[in-house]
Amino acid sequence: MEELRNSKPTENLQDLQNFRPAEAARFLRISLSQLWNLIKAGKIRTVKLSKQVTIIRRAELETFLDKATRTVQP
Repeated sequence: MEELRNSKPTENLQDLQNFRPAEAARFLRISLSQLWNLIKAGKIRTVKLSKQVTIIRRAELETFLDKATRTVQP
């Protein structure tokens, strides 16, 4: 949790294992609203730490990217 509190917008996303939604959107290079749509559609799972704190694990984002890559290839 300390990692989340101290994360700065300029921090290297490659070093993070858990992302806040805005960081996850930047990591995927999509808008925050697109990320929330993917979450609502069940394509990306989140971890709710409290009423106001949601994180997304790096492994979840990488799994999403792997699945997206497989569906795009001919």
